[in-house]
Amino acid sequence: MAISKIGTFALANNSVVGNKFANNSITSAKLANTAVTAGDYGSAGNIPSITINEKGQVTRVSNVQVEVAEAGFNPFLLAGM
Repeated sequence: MAISKIGTFALANNSVVGNKFANNSITSAKLANTAVTAGDYGSAGNIPSITINEKGQVTRVSNVQVEVAEAGFNPFLLAGM
């Protein structure tokens, strides 16, 4: 079994789990970067398409254009009337 050392203490791999960390003890500086560009996604004509990996990390975000035909738009349908 591989062992990592922190100071004078040795921890076995996978021995520290998320519920053992104090709230806010893992800062953004300690998180690995992803391929996602920081910023706002989505707008009046775009919706965000988001991919999240099995660890809960956002790995891809893009804008998807949405076109609503002016003649086919009925606001009463949206309001449930």
